[in-house]
Order: sequence, then C-alpha cells, then structure tokens
Amino acid sequence: MREIPKAGEVYRHFKGNNYEVISIAMGSEDGESQVVYKALYPPYTVYVRPLEMFMEPVNREKYPNAVQEYRFEKIDPAQEAKEEEKKIDPRLIAFLEAKDYQGKLDILDGMEYNVSEQTVIAMAVSMDIELNDGTVEEKFRSLRKCIQTMQMYEGKRLR
Repeated sequence: MREIPKAGEVYRHFKGNNYEVISIAMGSEDGESQVVYKALYPPYTVYVRPLEMFMEPVNREKYPNAVQEYRFEKIDPAQEAKEEEKKIDPRLIAFLEAKDYQGKLDILDGMEYNVSEQTVIAMAVSMDIELNDGTVEEKFRSLRKCIQTMQMYEGKRLR
C-alpha cells in the first residue's frame, strides 16, 4: 500500500511535471478524500483530484509509453536536482558544435516537446540571447525565434 501524500511533499506526474501537495481535503458532498496540489511551474495553478485517482497506476492502454508506474510518484527535489546537474543533454553538445544557424535550428526542431529548462537556458547563453521569464515552452519558442532572426539578418556569419 502506498503512503498517503502529505503537505509539502513533491510528486511527479507521469507526463513529467512536478507538483507540491498542499493538503488532503474532504469533499463536502461525498466525504471522499481529495488531494489539493499546485503546479511547480508558472502560473502555479492549484488543482484538486480524488485521492484514489491521484494514487492510481497509469492507464497502460491509453499511455503505453509512460515511464512511471503510477499517475503521481513522490520525488525528492534535492536528489532530482543533483542527478539533473550530472546529466548533460547530448543535444546541447550537438547544438554547441553546430556550424551555422540552420544546424542549430535543425537540432531545436527535434527537441521541441522534450527539453529541460536548463538546456534551453544553456543554449541561449551560448548565443548571448537573453530569455524572458515564462514556461520552458515559451523560452524554447523565444530561443528559436531569436535564432531564426539572427539567421535572417546575419546569414552564415556566427559570432
């Protein structure tokens, strides 16, 4: 039997985002236990989900390629950060070694829906591009647009 989530614990959804449990609440109509949790990414939306659903296994018929066993799995954010620091995305290396803007854009095309914020920021820093606050997706799109603009106005000349 899995432990009931507690306030302050962090869980990863099987689709990849992290959430912090705020509380376990009781439904006023049915008395069913509900997990109150918030996204750990902007705009930090607060959600409510029945405890039973929060703790259930991933539906393998609907999501056959899911990596996690359960819909939400408890994680240790400090340990996750240490492990993430040790990993260097090979696509980042390929991006840094690309000979021209088109090569960089080609690499970006293959990673749009599967890229970490750390990798996007490293790519932007390598090109002297300053990214605004926002989601990883917004930062990614901004990086891509900046590189497209550089390609348009600077041609094949890299800085």
